Amino acid sequence: NQGLEGAKVHAGFNDAARGLFSMVAPALRSTLERHPTHGVLITGHSLGAATAMLTALLLCEQPDTVPYALPWADRITLYTFAEPMVGDR
Repeated sequence: NQGLEGAKVHAGFNDAARGLFSMVAPALRSTLERHPTHGVLITGHSLGAATAMLTALLLCEQPDTVPYALPWADRITLYTFAEPMVGDR
């Protein structure tokens, strides 16, 4: 599957990340707008790490490109453990 920025991404990782993103992004955006000093910590292990990484990338996309993306990429922290190779870039 074509993923972010044209990178080839495993279809299962891409589907999982986009599904998670669609569930959490609207509430996350609303919460961060109400709490301007808070940040977001995203973490995952193994297959969850791949999903976490792609979800974090989606959250950091430009809001005009990805609905509900956050204009505050500097407020997102990502920690992954034993992450498999997710894409070709």
